[in-house]
Amino acid sequence: MRNARGRSERGRAIRIALLLLAVVLVFGAILFAAHRWESSHRTYSGEIGEPDDWLNPKEEVQTIWVDGREYRVRDSVETLLFMGLDADEQPEESGASYNNDLRADFLMLLVIDKAANTCSTVHIDRDTMANVTVLGVAGQDLGTTREQLALAHTYGSGRFDSCRNTVKAVRDLLYDTPIEHFLSLTMDAVQILNDEVGGVPVTIPEDMTAIDASFVEGSRITLYGEQALKFVRARSGLENNTNRARMERQRQYLNELYGKVFWNISVDDAFSARMISKLSNYLVSDCRADQLQSLLETASACEFVGIETIAGESVVGENNRMEFTPDEEQLVQLILDLFYEPVEAAAESAGET
Repeated sequence: MRNARGRSERGRAIRIALLLLAVVLVFGAILFAAHRWESSHRTYSGEIGEPDDWLNPKEEVQTIWVDGREYRVRDSVETLLFMGLDADEQPEESGASYNNDLRADFLMLLVIDKAANTCSTVHIDRDTMANVTVLGVAGQDLGTTREQLALAHTYGSGRFDSCRNTVKAVRDLLYDTPIEHFLSLTMDAVQILNDEVGGVPVTIPEDMTAIDASFVEGSRITLYGEQALKFVRARSGLENNTNRARMERQRQYLNELYGKVFWNISVDDAFSARMISKLSNYLVSDCRADQLQSLLETASACEFVGIETIAGESVVGENNRMEFTPDEEQLVQLILDLFYEPVEAAAESAGET
């Protein structure tokens, strides 16, 4: 029985990893198509592939020491941070800083190891307490503050600079591990895509009638319009108001959305074109379209080894915000497993080639 349960849990983890990767693939494909649309029609107004001032982060990486042993980042690893953006319910006073109201409410790091031909994902809790850079009104660095990881994106214009500020905070959380690429999507796009696919069916996991009268625990309903946003956003007013519970709902929703998107693509030749015109303004990526396409093709050819989460503890902190503190021992081990190799092993590998 234990073996059967273990296989079931592993199967579930792999399905979730596939689902999260599929989300990136879906919007990556839309982004790529939007770039091609722009070339021929000049109507695309999203942001893609800013000029090459995004330095290769691996050029800056130093080796790290853990328990008296030196490690270095594996050259074969490539990463992309996917951000789902939503309006901040408790906007900060701007003061001398440069602010917008978009939080990074959904954070998933795609990790591709080209040497091992594997792909994994790390679902990061947006409530994670992190060192966040404060940007001044001219975009200058005003130092760091300790706050929720989601709030890193609220500094800056809400576009490239805010995405990069979030990448910087996640990178710092992961002990300066390189993050080469990012792709952000505002949550407003969820409602648009939800209705375009004909609604998304979900099972309500708990009593959510305080959010919507139709959200009765255990009921199976098809979400339309604002219901989709309520389902993936809701936290305040629920008995289980942790972000972990919301992350589980997001996974369920994305799993159902994935199936509906690809069904629509298979039966409607015009579906992708409609999505391009309706969603292009909600996407931002540092990748050029050809870079993103290459990255996603590489990921789709890899073996999916599962989804990782960071263990830790959630408490109510200042301003009644939830604060998630990672388990440092587990976090360090996760970082070593996914990104690093002992320096002596890297030297031996280089000697063999």
